[in-house]
Amino acid sequence: MHQEIIAGTPGNLRIPKSHLAEYMSNGIDLDHATKEMQEAAGYYAVGYKTNWGQLLECRESEDNIKWEIRFDSLHREFLDAGGNGNELADCCVQELINLSHRKGIIPPYLTVDDGNSGSTAACLWLSDPEYEKKARRYIATTFLLRVMPVVVGRIRRLNNEMANKRRG
Repeated sequence: MHQEIIAGTPGNLRIPKSHLAEYMSNGIDLDHATKEMQEAAGYYAVGYKTNWGQLLECRESEDNIKWEIRFDSLHREFLDAGGNGNELADCCVQELINLSHRKGIIPPYLTVDDGNSGSTAACLWLSDPEYEKKARRYIATTFLLRVMPVVVGRIRRLNNEMANKRRG
């Protein structure tokens, strides 16, 4: 996977079952949920499978690339604990923003932002094509191997705390 990110050769991805389940629990049928999620993202999902879910890739223009974080098992854990995708997204964005304020964790040529669709938690934007090779190397190594494990661990702990509070 790391070489695919560096080379910029994403593969087709399926929408995780937990995301479809959340849509269906809100009264949206499976076919409609699938179509709505694909349209909301503005493209059919392409990207990279990771141990925590998927990293979607979208070239918004010649100058802009966006990598979106879509959780799989962590999303299911949030649903099982009584939470929802929006809460998960808020946690993810906040954790990434907190890390971006620590010098050198997220490079200045990448910007942390909210996810673009109902199925993505957060995204990293690259708006200067001059840094594309650097950004791809960073995402394929540091981001996936060092940053995301910290983010996932913190979100899991927060989710466990929230689940315990919900249970009373």
